[in-house]
Amino acid sequence: MRQVKLPSVPRKKVLPLTVEQVRTLSEEIPARYKGLVLLGAATGLRPGELFGLQVRHLDLLHGTISVE
Repeated sequence: MRQVKLPSVPRKKVLPLTVEQVRTLSEEIPARYKGLVLLGAATGLRPGELFGLQVRHLDLLHGTISVE
């Protein structure tokens, strides 16, 4: 299809949480989710990527996470 104009999609600016906001959030949510909040803030993983992690994705010896 030539000469077709696609509509413009406005991009929203992403504002990461501050360290204090992450700290507050991790203290206010149930303890079982604290690791998810801290890992997400430290790595920038999206919620779906965080929720999909399994033990086999973690390499504690090398300090790496595999996202599939």
